[in-house]
Amino acid sequence: MDTPILDTPILATPILAAPILVVPIETQFDLIQQNLTKFKTSIAEMQQQLRTLEKAVKKENKKPEPKMRQPKIVGIDIPEKITAELALFMQLPTESTAARNAVTAFITEYIRQQKLQDMNDRKRIHLNAELAALFQVPTTEQVTYFNLHKYITTLFIKA
Repeated sequence: MDTPILDTPILATPILAAPILVVPIETQFDLIQQNLTKFKTSIAEMQQQLRTLEKAVKKENKKPEPKMRQPKIVGIDIPEKITAELALFMQLPTESTAARNAVTAFITEYIRQQKLQDMNDRKRIHLNAELAALFQVPTTEQVTYFNLHKYITTLFIKA
């Protein structure tokens, strides 16, 4: 199969390039200055965000973590050996130990339940037979909430 050959020459048509736009130099400077201004504004905003974040991190790191410590048992919280009379009064086994604050709380609750507090002078305590036997208070002496610990101290066995 023969293909016919054309006798017409192929003319090279020039490819037209896009027209080159000439931008005045002043306009180019203005565009660059506008871009720099936008860039500076962006940098300033990012710096502000960074400062805010740093403050938040410092504040978060400043908060101490709650420490879960075992409370120390000191002073009136230390269980001590109590007398047999006090153990019987508190309905505990003999040879028991109790903290001073627990004994004081038990005795003051007993005083409230038995209504042994003087209604006119509320600091005074009227002893019933059980408390009088427990404290062994001389009949000439008055028991008040102020001197109650003087009698409670005698109910602990010194080691």
